[in-house]
Amino acid sequence: MPEQIYPYAVSKIRIKELNLLTKHELENLADEGNLDRIKSVLIDKDYNFEIIDKIENFENVLKNEHIKLYNLIKELIPEQEFINLFLCKNDYHNVKLILKAKIAGKEYKENLVDAGTIELSKIEENIEKEDYSSFSKYMQEAIKEIKNIPEYEKRPYIIDSILDAKSFEEMKEMAEGTKCEFLVKYVEKLITLINIKTFFRVARMFDCNKEMFNISYIEGGNIAKETFLESLGQDLQNSKLKYEGIKEIYDQAFYNSENFDIFCDNYIMDYMKDSKLKALTIEPIVAYIYAKETEIKNIRIILTGKLNNINSKLIKERLRESYV
Repeated sequence: MPEQIYPYAVSKIRIKELNLLTKHELENLADEGNLDRIKSVLIDKDYNFEIIDKIENFENVLKNEHIKLYNLIKELIPEQEFINLFLCKNDYHNVKLILKAKIAGKEYKENLVDAGTIELSKIEENIEKEDYSSFSKYMQEAIKEIKNIPEYEKRPYIIDSILDAKSFEEMKEMAEGTKCEFLVKYVEKLITLINIKTFFRVARMFDCNKEMFNISYIEGGNIAKETFLESLGQDLQNSKLKYEGIKEIYDQAFYNSENFDIFCDNYIMDYMKDSKLKALTIEPIVAYIYAKETEIKNIRIILTGKLNNINSKLIKERLRESYV
């Protein structure tokens, strides 16, 4: 069966790519000492600062940019499962936030993301009533699993681990539903990277606790759970896990763990850049979503650094690779 083509959507995305911040532009912003000039550059890139009264509230600008991105993709791609693949992570974020806030008795509303597949009011209402029937099967399974763990309220990382795992399992199923190999491999790469992060976290912080790894492991990556479990407790420097086709990634996680998140983001960006050779299929649209989300992350790093008087050299070291 030939790949489905999206000539209008791809042509629209190619125009949008021209407005993405380049690596050089991002580094210039990191070097810029005047917040008004940074703001001016971002306004030229269509970031709407009129919705806030002061620069310290920039998160609302970035949230708005996310919503604009998702609305654009909804307009361009008719298949609901495609956009849901990118939106469902926001549902899981909101559920995690509400569950943990209820346990801690804290306010949470300003940190909710209003760009998921489920209305915020519906999520709040269903959690309050403990009626999860309208949630996806994966989210229902996650909540049931959490509630079955004794004293889960005292272990908030359990909520994060289980919901994160189920969110990626759901994303993998959605990706397979699109029958787009590029998208399936993208999700597989994400899952593999997260499982490697989990492996090192459990080895270093939880004394190789296999129960903890079992809870956090995500199905659907390129390395089986058994391989990770066998490697827990082995000498990390010479673990057989590194020879499962992930030596570069493994060495980064072992020797440069403080920058591993940056490495992972750049690793995925390198994969996304392959889509530049595609003319009409869905790959450029997937890549643009990742590119725009990475740009938003980079702007957050820059503005947070500037507002906290972080040295520009340190800010630039934290920046992720640009798509353009």
